[in-house]
Amino acid sequence: MEEFDDLVEVFTDKLVAKIPSTCTGVVKEIRYAVDDVALVGHRLLIIETNEEEEESASAAKSSSSSSSEEEE
Repeated sequence: MEEFDDLVEVFTDKLVAKIPSTCTGVVKEIRYAVDDVALVGHRLLIIETNEEEEESASAAKSSSSSSSEEEE
């Protein structure tokens, strides 16, 4: 999915609103089915972004380089 793609439509007694994605990534988990009532403040879905992968790879590199520096 791309940033600003429509994720869901929210229906209330007063309006229908589309909620867009705030990032680009892959949907890893959908926590509600169609027509379920989602609770306020609860996550609707989990999106994995490239930033998360880059951050974890960067953290792994920095921890391995710092341990090799300690060995010298």
